[in-house]
Amino acid sequence: MTLSQGLGRLSPEELRCKNDGILDFMEAQQLLTIDTESGETRGLMGVSVAWDGLLTTGFYLGWNHDDRNLTEPQRIRLRAILSDESKTLVFHNAAYDLKVLERNGLIKRGRRNFYDTMLMVHWINENLTNYSLDRQSQAYGGKPKNRSSAMQYQIDTYGWDGVTFDMNDKYSANDAWITHELFRKILPEFQAQGFDGPLWEVEQKYVWVIANMIERGIKIDLEYCLREMFKGQHIMGQMRAELMINPGSPIGLEKLLIDQLGLPVMKRTPGGKPSFDKEAMALYDEMLEQVEDDRAKKVLRYRGWQKTVSSNYKAYIDLRDGDNVLHPGYKIHGTETGRASCEKPNLQQIPKSSDKEWNGNLKRAFIPRDGFGLWEVDYSQLEFRLTVAYAEQEDLIEVFNDESRDIFTEMATAMDWLRQNVKTLVYLILFGGGANRAKVAFRLDTIEEGRALVEEFHSRYPKIRAISRKAQRLAESRGYVQYWTGRRRHFPKGSKFYRAFNSIIQGGEAEIVKRAMIKLDETVCDESCRMVLQVHDSVVFEIAEGKESVYLPRIKEAMEAVDFDFGVKFKVDVKKWGEK
Repeated sequence: MTLSQGLGRLSPEELRCKNDGILDFMEAQQLLTIDTESGETRGLMGVSVAWDGLLTTGFYLGWNHDDRNLTEPQRIRLRAILSDESKTLVFHNAAYDLKVLERNGLIKRGRRNFYDTMLMVHWINENLTNYSLDRQSQAYGGKPKNRSSAMQYQIDTYGWDGVTFDMNDKYSANDAWITHELFRKILPEFQAQGFDGPLWEVEQKYVWVIANMIERGIKIDLEYCLREMFKGQHIMGQMRAELMINPGSPIGLEKLLIDQLGLPVMKRTPGGKPSFDKEAMALYDEMLEQVEDDRAKKVLRYRGWQKTVSSNYKAYIDLRDGDNVLHPGYKIHGTETGRASCEKPNLQQIPKSSDKEWNGNLKRAFIPRDGFGLWEVDYSQLEFRLTVAYAEQEDLIEVFNDESRDIFTEMATAMDWLRQNVKTLVYLILFGGGANRAKVAFRLDTIEEGRALVEEFHSRYPKIRAISRKAQRLAESRGYVQYWTGRRRHFPKGSKFYRAFNSIIQGGEAEIVKRAMIKLDETVCDESCRMVLQVHDSVVFEIAEGKESVYLPRIKEAMEAVDFDFGVKFKVDVKKWGEK
């Protein structure tokens, strides 16, 4: 029979024959593009597929609709096809589809030999802001997604469980087809940049590590979160009343920061008014820490609680599942440098334990499951170690390679500075700050004084500036720089090329953490030891009580054994979750 979707409503026998025909074609293909559709309570509703040679759409196979689903023999055939690792599968957002297929027994956990067009586009050009299938299909000259207004109404009213077979048949089959078309268009460039080989083999493993961590999630202490949220809301109201101005509005901030406290305008809007965006407020927060004025302390207190209540406690409460477990939305494609980002909720923004009343005890919001404890293993000074390794700054490498010596103490002695001031300046420079940030951080009167501090650092450690400038020249001349793994960070014309070296360091850090997590997943973790969080340079583990002495040394050994000889030793700190 002809495989066509323009046949109208098929009889059960006709549908069986059509699905058998689709499965016949699937068995004959070495490369299949897959898209899954799931409901909130139904789970997997259907699987769509596309392959080379299809002209206008893919095909949809029902799994858990009210009718027109695959028969049991057909399900067995589909399972055999998708489990066959001699076949290559293509997805857009593989971390989602792989877990859906695994949960329904259609593939085994850890299946390799797949591509992810979302990640492939990100690797080709990490400077984009939207990696959705709809946006990328059209960007490469393809069709948009095919979601009708009727389908959208059904989703808005009844959720995905209410989407009918016919709606999914048109929508999901089109998704599979445009994903396949996108894959064929981007594969040559992906291969030309050297990504389709060992680099992608590592990424496939990492996709599974992240997907499993999302599914596992981390438990929250609901009572603690509720108590802290209400406490914060009360304090915010109190601060508004005492200041008689709303510190959460631009008008209120202008009156408080500019008019009353006399702070300078750090940035302006296109219309010329003082800006209080994220970048400007980061600078104002630093200034407020240093202002000896009761109003400044109240603004800081208000802002601290405002962010913590909305981004943390309320978000945790709203997004938990029925077991009070959060399943954070890690995005492997979420940053330009390749570091994982996180949303809904953002668990990459959990601050260190401190004396700050609004977030100093935020880690207490997270608790282990019964019979387990939470442990954090954090790379020590990873960014600085990579920096001195790339720069070949021998005197600093020597200190790092001697565990009995402290890098900031020795730098403070050499520069005749306070240790904390040296540490502040080092990370200010590593994060791309210059004279203006130094002026703010050290409460200096002029930018020239800030520039003098930065220059003093570079005159004493000249190779760091030299390697940074070399990276900038490379980015300008060839349009990209490479990490130690061979992955690229692209800098098109008009980029901020001075960020090239910082990108190499941050991207290099991400690659170290990525490979460490894969190693841990393959050689250390099991049901008594599992990864539940990744926060930049640290990994949080849930370890069975009484087995810490078994797992922690193995974790430490695995993470410190970085898969590349940088000439500098790497060190991790191990501590109970929440310890200062």
